[in-house]
Amino acid sequence: MIIRDRGLASQLREALRKAEYRVWQAKDGVDGLKKLRRACPDLVVMERELSPVNHEDSFLRIRKATRVPIIVVGGGQNAVEMLELGADAYLPKPPDLMELTARVRAMLRRESVEGPSGGDKNGVGIMGISPGRKISPAI
Repeated sequence: MIIRDRGLASQLREALRKAEYRVWQAKDGVDGLKKLRRACPDLVVMERELSPVNHEDSFLRIRKATRVPIIVVGGGQNAVEMLELGADAYLPKPPDLMELTARVRAMLRRESVEGPSGGDKNGVGIMGISPGRKISPAI
């Protein structure tokens, strides 16, 4: 999970862990790219309002780096733009936590049927997630 807002990050992390997903968190786009490469998550949850990485949009850098599903959380005015840029789902802030976990389950279920798109089935990244695995401390 790449979420700059600490309060939001805490809520999302807790909801996903209660749903028995392993979660990793990155503090910004640069940290997120590093953890994405190291952790190979099955899904990414990220905040839209992140600083650019080398003057390039953080979302676009992450989308180029992986084919795993990405759920973007942000202001409602960005929904169409983010979906057009390659987000797999968009939730306005503050997201409904039950909807978030349902979307994560649905995307991971679809990935398991269609085959992996780059992850190693060990987590939801930048917030990193894995179904049915023992929860480990965040990276």
